[in-house]
Amino acid sequence: MHRAFTIIFLLPFFCTACNAQSYPTRDDFPYALDKPDKVFKLDKDLEEISGLGLTDDPNLLVSVDDEEGDLFFVSLKNGKITADPKFGKDDDYEGVEFVNGTYYVLESNGHIHEIEYDGDDADKKETYNTFLKRENDVEGLGYDAKRNLLMLACKSEYDDYDDERVVFGFDLATKELLKEPILRFTEDSLYAFVERRGVKNGLIKMTFAKGFAPSAIAQHPQTGYWYILSSPKRLLLVIDEASNLIYLEQLSEKLARQPEGICFAPDGTMYISSEGKGAKARLLIYSQKINKQ
Repeated sequence: MHRAFTIIFLLPFFCTACNAQSYPTRDDFPYALDKPDKVFKLDKDLEEISGLGLTDDPNLLVSVDDEEGDLFFVSLKNGKITADPKFGKDDDYEGVEFVNGTYYVLESNGHIHEIEYDGDDADKKETYNTFLKRENDVEGLGYDAKRNLLMLACKSEYDDYDDERVVFGFDLATKELLKEPILRFTEDSLYAFVERRGVKNGLIKMTFAKGFAPSAIAQHPQTGYWYILSSPKRLLLVIDEASNLIYLEQLSEKLARQPEGICFAPDGTMYISSEGKGAKARLLIYSQKINKQ
């Protein structure tokens, strides 16, 4: 009974996705993923860099390491750590966002830490325990400014959403996680998208569409599209606000061994961080192609 219900429920979604606008080729996509404008090799302390976010300083990004309870501030001039204030015990931290003067750090168990930083000390003010669990492997943290939601992307499946990847919204006004996902897509829809678009245009191999596991999420400041990284197979997926599939491409292993963080500057400049996996982690910086959004 449950399986039949799932198939019926998803039929409209497949039809919608089939009609979605998308970037047909790499030339149409606003970023040349194989040609970043800058590549910084990061300090050893960020070998396992996870989340990536903006700050109130346009010359600094904020990041977290997979295992340390520190905020790491990274210079966009040289990729060096300028400060690393400790906010909590070592744990499995996966994402960070800066919203209205407050830093929010995500754990893989779905906990969200609210942190204040005055330039010297990082002070954890509150921890919000959501209904998500460690087995959901919550790795992506983004921000929807229009709805004032933190966006939590699950790397693994969540309960009744069989064969789907889901993104939940955490309401910053009520400090509660909304019960229904904001974004969702199936592995089958991703596979069908690649079959229609990716193979024909040389964007990606068919087999790479299987096993997509979100590791980071960010919203493009101009299009409103959501950019979602999958560290397995180094994939970048673009979907719109209705979960329609827009684009999918694989990042080069030479550039990004394990992409774990993504964010955008207001002008559309894209930043992607990648764990080192035994080497130095990297920060990739991409400007938009002219007249492309």
